[in-house]
Amino acid sequence: MSTRKHIIVGFVMVIALVLSGLTTAGFSQDKYPVRPIQAICQWRAGSNVDLALRMLAEPIKEILGQPLVVVVKPGGQGIIGQNAMAKAKPDGYTIGLAALGPMVTVHLYTPKPPYKMTDFEPICGFYENPGGVGVRRDAPWETLDDFIADAKRNPMKYKIGLHVARGPVGMAIKKFILSSGIKVTIVPFAGGTKSRNAVLSGDVDACALHIGWVLRDPDRLKLLELFEKKRSPQLPDLPTAREKGRDLIMGARTGFVAPKGTPVDRIRILESALKKVITDPGFGKTLFKKLGMAPAFSSHEEIWEEWQDTYRRFSKIVVELRKAEKEFKELQKKK
Repeated sequence: MSTRKHIIVGFVMVIALVLSGLTTAGFSQDKYPVRPIQAICQWRAGSNVDLALRMLAEPIKEILGQPLVVVVKPGGQGIIGQNAMAKAKPDGYTIGLAALGPMVTVHLYTPKPPYKMTDFEPICGFYENPGGVGVRRDAPWETLDDFIADAKRNPMKYKIGLHVARGPVGMAIKKFILSSGIKVTIVPFAGGTKSRNAVLSGDVDACALHIGWVLRDPDRLKLLELFEKKRSPQLPDLPTAREKGRDLIMGARTGFVAPKGTPVDRIRILESALKKVITDPGFGKTLFKKLGMAPAFSSHEEIWEEWQDTYRRFSKIVVELRKAEKEFKELQKKK
């Protein structure tokens, strides 16, 4: 073979090797995930959201081959952690559990929120934890109508504990107070656990309670009515506000999001992996038993539509509450 042919053959082999290397590198870059995935928790360490994320870590690792690392970023009623999610690199390695307050209702109260709903890419729904007005098991009221009638006979006698006043819970409870025409004292708390403890200690007479609290402590707590569209399978005898003619909804599905711009194929990989875990009967049973959360998987498209509907619904409530803001302030001055 001539020297020229040797050079040409050698050149072709080098090009082939280079292309092969680039192709291999390309496949390596496209493989997902190749490193741990961060899951931002916008509530404090040890909160139900934090614990739920940590419960997911092991089964997700078995499916994806990479661990789910929980990063706690509390503060601002969830806004700090939510903002961190929005500003993260959209590469599929940072996701978060989007709660309704910092995800949806922040835009209804904050003039210039640090992020928009459109700054996120929905992944899927995770769980639902509906609730309503809760009291001690030995309280004299068996239904919410009983409580309303008593409160009307005794204006300003009773106290209702409230956490996350500008979130879905707070808006539902405030709307209930306004629409029922009762006069009560609203006592703010930093979290649901504190308001629940205040009911148990007798410092307040009622509070917003999620169904999980009641199911885990049925000897000491009870719900008077469920602020939801339909009855809960866990408490089938508990009537809903809708059945009583009250347009009150306190919760909706909590789900996962990623920063806007995260590749669609990676969103789908995450959605598929999370679906396997969330819909697994064993995982669901453990989640409910330990945290009182009912698994409620919904697709990328379904959870986004539900959040949009929630935004529209609470937008109307905010208008009503703003009109009645003076009335609330006056109520708190009276004892």
